[in-house]
Amino acid sequence: MCRKYRRHIEGFLDVIQDELNQNSIYRGRAISAEADPTFLDPYRVDKAKVVYSQEALTQLNANVWAVLDHADRLRDLGMPLKRAVLLEGQYGTGKTLTGSLTAQHAVEAGWTFILVRSSDDPYAALTTAALYAPAVVWVEDLDVLSQNKDRGELAKLLDALDGVQAKGLEVMAGFTTNFPDAIDKAVLRPGRIDALIHIGALDAAGFEQLVRSQIPVDLLAKDLDFKAITKAFEGYVPAFAVEAAGRAIRYSVARNNGAPDVITTADLVGAADGLRPQFDLQENASEAMHARPTMEKMIASTVHRTLREFEVEDVGSIVPIDGNGN
Repeated sequence: MCRKYRRHIEGFLDVIQDELNQNSIYRGRAISAEADPTFLDPYRVDKAKVVYSQEALTQLNANVWAVLDHADRLRDLGMPLKRAVLLEGQYGTGKTLTGSLTAQHAVEAGWTFILVRSSDDPYAALTTAALYAPAVVWVEDLDVLSQNKDRGELAKLLDALDGVQAKGLEVMAGFTTNFPDAIDKAVLRPGRIDALIHIGALDAAGFEQLVRSQIPVDLLAKDLDFKAITKAFEGYVPAFAVEAAGRAIRYSVARNNGAPDVITTADLVGAADGLRPQFDLQENASEAMHARPTMEKMIASTVHRTLREFEVEDVGSIVPIDGNGN
């Protein structure tokens, strides 16, 4: 850069930066983390139809949404708005829907929301968040993002987040995973991950709320036995409960020759019972996935077997599989 024009060029760049900071079309909007960001519609998800257990809802309100909704008050109280939150739970619990609801809260509060899918670059998203702070960076399926990488991938992301926040910028990060066991435990302490929120099966109140949110009130029998319904729905994540409610409507339509009929306790219990084999199959598949050995252990086990075949002594000290030399 020619020294003679250095000040002029730096001043010009400062003007561009200020324009981005103040008048960017992306500021305060929900966008994707692609190289060419696209606008997202967070309101495609009906907030009234997303249901959690009371514990999960309490944690989400306190650790995510309240930070966005009441940012000014928290600033006045001297509370840091820096947050890194990890949502964990099996498939179908509503983690992706939580991202959409968080985008709603963010946009309504004037924060930029950036959605990072598994094919996106989360580090570039953090750079974008720094431009349009205050911002939320929402990283979906952290386990997919970290696939074929080391277990320290989340730690690296948190280091990058700390670097952004060290500049005084208000950037919150949310991560989701189906496999929390794959996360390096060293990053799960407060200060690195501020909140670990389990999004799981619904409680009794959650099942009742979900049924009432999915089925029109004029189609619900007045004498529904929610104790029996909750027992039939036991263990179901929201995706299965939603399917059971929809299946109960189809039962009534089939029973009444195409016209929707009143949904009874028997309809809902029967729908839930009909889903049980599919639910059990998914549960077994999930358990098998968790039981699958890591690539590191598979390689180590192969080496052990090979060394034993050649009668190499003190095999455990050469290639230990775990801390016990097994």
